[in-house]
Amino acid sequence: QRAGTAITTRATLRLEAKPNVISVATLQLTRGDKSARLASPVDITLDGGRILIPTTRILAGGGSITLAGDAGTTMDIGLTATSLPLWVAAFATDPLPVTGTASGTARIREAGATSFDMKVVNLAPESDPRIVRNVTLTATGKTDRTGVDFKLTLADPARTSFQATGRVPFAEGGALKIDVNGTADLALANVYLSVTGDRARGLMTTSARITGTRAAPRIEGSGKVTNGFFRSAGSGFELRDITADFDGSERRIAVTSLSAKAANGGAITGRGGIALDPAAGYPIELALKANDAQLVSTEITTVIADVDVQMSGGLLREATIKGNADVELWEIRLPERLSRPLTPIRVTHRNAPPDIQATLPAPQQEEEAQSSLTFNLDVTVRAPQRVHVRGQGIEAEFGGQVKVGGSVDRPAINGRFDLRRGYVELLSQRVALTRGRIAFAGDVVPTIDIVGEVRKTDVTASIGVKGKATTPEISLTSTPTLPQDEIMSRVLFDKSTQQLSAFEAVQLAGAIARLSGLASGPGILDRLRTSLGIDSLSAVTDTGGGTALSAGSYVGSGVYLGFVQGTDTTAGRATVDVDITDDIKLRGEAGPSGDTRLGVVAEWEY
Repeated sequence: QRAGTAITTRATLRLEAKPNVISVATLQLTRGDKSARLASPVDITLDGGRILIPTTRILAGGGSITLAGDAGTTMDIGLTATSLPLWVAAFATDPLPVTGTASGTARIREAGATSFDMKVVNLAPESDPRIVRNVTLTATGKTDRTGVDFKLTLADPARTSFQATGRVPFAEGGALKIDVNGTADLALANVYLSVTGDRARGLMTTSARITGTRAAPRIEGSGKVTNGFFRSAGSGFELRDITADFDGSERRIAVTSLSAKAANGGAITGRGGIALDPAAGYPIELALKANDAQLVSTEITTVIADVDVQMSGGLLREATIKGNADVELWEIRLPERLSRPLTPIRVTHRNAPPDIQATLPAPQQEEEAQSSLTFNLDVTVRAPQRVHVRGQGIEAEFGGQVKVGGSVDRPAINGRFDLRRGYVELLSQRVALTRGRIAFAGDVVPTIDIVGEVRKTDVTASIGVKGKATTPEISLTSTPTLPQDEIMSRVLFDKSTQQLSAFEAVQLAGAIARLSGLASGPGILDRLRTSLGIDSLSAVTDTGGGTALSAGSYVGSGVYLGFVQGTDTTAGRATVDVDITDDIKLRGEAGPSGDTRLGVVAEWEY
C-alpha cells in the first residue's frame, strides 16, 4: 500500500527460465471507491539490463491505458491512453484538482527524453465543476534532462480559448519562458451571478509572457474587454458596450481605462487597479464616474444621476464603494391599483393516509440568495429637486438628501425628501398638497406621507397618502367629520351625495373604485407626459375660468420652464421659475401679447 493506494497482485517469478520471466496473473489498484485492474495476464521478461514488457492493458473507469516496450537501462516505452479518467493519477501521487478523461500517446526514452501528444475532454475543476464545462485541453511537447518544451490549448465550445507555448525547467533556478494568449467569454461569471439573477456577457482577450525562474517567476501582460454587458436583476441597473483595457504583472493588474453606457445612454468611466495578494483578499482601488446615467430602473422607481465614487478594500473581503451621487431625476411611481393581498390559509394534515401524504410538498426552508462578492456602500445621494412622485392622481416634486449604506446585496437607505410642489387630482378637481415627505429608514422602499387640503362650501377635506411606496393607503378626512363617500362627493362636486345627478354618481363611484384598488392604469395626461419626456403635464383652469393645459420641464439645474395654453389662443402664457433657495424662487411670466411680469415667490412649511 502506498499513499493511500492499495495494490493487490498475484505473480510468479520463474528463475529456471532463461531469460527469467515474471508472470503477472492479476493486478489491482484501489484508492477509496476508485480502482484499476490488469485486463489479462502478461509475462515480463528480464534479460540482462533489459525489462521487456509486452502489450499490457490496464482498465480504469471505462477507459484504459496500454503500454509496451523496454523498461531497462535502454528505456523505450510507448503508452496509449483511451478515455482514461484523470483520477487515476491519485494512484501514484496527490489527486489532481480537475476532472476529465484523457486520450493520446506518449513515448518515454532513456536520458529523460519523452514526447507526448494528449487530449483531455470534459475538463472541469474538481471543487466546482459549474465554473467551466465541456472544456478540452490538448498538449504536445517533449522533455530532455533539463526541462520540458510544450504547447497547450484550452478551449470550450463557446468563445473561450487559451494557448500557451514555452519551456519550463526542472531546476528551481532554471529560466522560464512561456507565452500565453487567449480569449474568454465573460458569461462564465454567470455561474456565480445567477445566484441573485444577475447576468453578464462580453469578450476578454489577454496576452502575457512569463519569464524569470521557477523560484521567482515574472509576469507581464495586457488585456482588453469588448462588447461587455452587465445587468442587475434586483435594481435593473445595466451596463452596455463595456470596454476596458488593463495591464498586469505578478503583483498587480491595472485598469488603464474603463467605459460603458447605462441603459439610457449615460456615460460611465473608470480606472484603477487590483493587487494580486490573496492573503489580503485582493485589494482594489477603483474610481468610477457616471454622467447622466440611469442607475436604477424597477417597476416603482427610476434614478438618473451623476456619480463620483471610489471602490477600496479587499475584493474578497467586503470592499467599500464610497462617494457622492447627484440626482438628475428620481421618479417614484405609486401603483395605480392598490392591492388587496389575500392571507393564505395554513392547512395542517394530521394522520394523512400514505396516498395523500405522497402528494404533499416537502417542507422547505427559505434561503436568501446572496452574491459571492460583497461590496459595502457609503454613498451620499443629493437631490435638491426633481424627485417626482406620480400615480394615484398625485403629481409632486420633492428634494432632499439620503445616505446609502449596507451592501450592494442589502442596501440600507436613510434620509428623507421634502415636498417642493405638487397636487392630487381627483377627476377634474385638483387638490394642492400642503405637506409631503418621502422617508427612508434603512429600507430601499420609502415610506410616503403626503397630505393635500381643499376647502369647499361647507367642508374642509384632507386627502392623505401614507405607507410604503409599494402598498400606499389613501385616506379621506374632513371637518366636520363625514363618511368617505360624502367627502368625495363634496370634493368633486361641492354637493352631498343626495344631490348628485346620475352621471355624477357614476363619476363618484369610479373615483371611489380607483382609490379602492378596483381600477388601474395611468390617465391619458400621464401617458402623454411620459411619451413627450417632460416633467409635468396637467389640466388647469386659466385666467378666464376655462380649461387649459399646463406643461413644463427643467431646462437646467434649478430652472423650470412652463407653458399654459387654453382653448383661447390669446390666453396662453409662459413661466420661468429659478430656485434661489429651497424656499425662495424668482418667477417670470410672459403672455402672448408681449406683457411680462417678474416677481419673487417665498414658500415655507409650518
